[in-house]
Amino acid sequence: MNIPKPTTPKHLRNKIAQLQSDNRLCNYKVSELLLLIESLFHSISDTIAIIEKHEHNDKVLMVLESDLAVLLEIVNDKLLNLENVK
Repeated sequence: MNIPKPTTPKHLRNKIAQLQSDNRLCNYKVSELLLLIESLFHSISDTIAIIEKHEHNDKVLMVLESDLAVLLEIVNDKLLNLENVK
């Protein structure tokens, strides 16, 4: 029967330090991504508002407006779901 070697306190401290470093990096990336998503959300909202105010019969603009509205709903739902995850 092989008995595993005990983990030394130094090894545990190194592992904890690495995990803390990884966690800080992950938190930074998440905060940057949230800022980026928020900016995209506002840009999409502004684009939809501009298209809605524009009197148009252009089918392409109407499709774009519809697509952006759907995308905005999806992004909003995903953001709400992320906020609820603890």
